Amino acid sequence: HGFAYPSRLKHFLRVLLLAAASYSKSYHRHQHDHVITQLASTYFHTLRFLMKPEKRSARVVAQYSAGDMGFVKSFWNLTELSVATKFGAVVGANVEVCRVLTIDGAEPLHVPLTRNTGEEQDSFVTVRIAPDEDEIAAFCGEGYVARTEIEARLVSCRAFQGQEGADAIGGGKPLLWSKTAAAPSRMLIVHFHGGGFIAQSSASHELYLRDWARALDCPILSVDYDLAPDHPFPVAVQQSFFAFCWALKNAARLGSTAESV
Repeated sequence: HGFAYPSRLKHFLRVLLLAAASYSKSYHRHQHDHVITQLASTYFHTLRFLMKPEKRSARVVAQYSAGDMGFVKSFWNLTELSVATKFGAVVGANVEVCRVLTIDGAEPLHVPLTRNTGEEQDSFVTVRIAPDEDEIAAFCGEGYVARTEIEARLVSCRAFQGQEGADAIGGGKPLLWSKTAAAPSRMLIVHFHGGGFIAQSSASHELYLRDWARALDCPILSVDYDLAPDHPFPVAVQQSFFAFCWALKNAARLGSTAESV
């Protein structure tokens, strides 16, 4: 029966389909040209498809029916252009903290199965950043080497205690506002960006993450998991779960008590 979208999304979806149809023409004709050439060609085709919605729809159906992974990655990664990623910082909500950090997965995590209530925990689950050997052989193929670290973006509207350490996650210099940092937030958001596991990053989602951080007044950790097809399933899922567990164990370093995650 298809999808049912709210009426307020119709205009946005029309614009999205128009962009996909226009970029499809440009992608196939100027795939190896400079990005400026591709965008100029896209603008030209936009005018044509704007006047002919039937051809626009047919183009989108034909393009996505072809199952061209290269096109899908290229189209959605337009949001990764430097002008697009900087757009969020310019027009988004002002935040005191927006930094990229590194999550080290060289060693597995031992996570308690229940929330610690003061009693000694005797049930733990071991979480690794990479799939095990059987999963790699089954899904990733021989010769695939999983990474032992991933990046994540920490965003918060104000500085919280714990974020300012000199040994800060991701390394680098200590932040300058340690004397004025607020008490740790009770909340923490662990965010996984969209893109179908094949495109985009936390940078292209920064615009609304800034708004969330200001509206909710809590730290947000947005995980940059590795993308397919270079990193096949279940690599991204495993990395994302590891990052979630890592955030729970290191919440204090993110500026949160993690009472509500």
